[in-house]
Amino acid sequence: MAEIIWSLQSVEDLKNIYRFIEHDSKINAVRVISGIRKSTQLLKQNVVIGKELSQICKAEYRQLVHQRFLIIYRVKAPDLVEIITMHHSSQNLIGRKI
Repeated sequence: MAEIIWSLQSVEDLKNIYRFIEHDSKINAVRVISGIRKSTQLLKQNVVIGKELSQICKAEYRQLVHQRFLIIYRVKAPDLVEIITMHHSSQNLIGRKI
């Protein structure tokens, strides 16, 4: 079973997503953040479950999708995954520093 670590950027992204959604509904904000965190738990069983992002960044980077949010992660070892960042799918990932 793989260990999951969160980068400082990914933690900040979670906070920003929560704050943005909270303006409309605190309940929905909690649901989205809980869903994102639950989606990342899938990586414990299968680190390569996400789509490869080799066409736009380094080959070891992959993405999971939760609702409209893209969760960018990298497999650091067969038993270690780092959540790098996350953003809304309407945002352009190309050109974003990862």
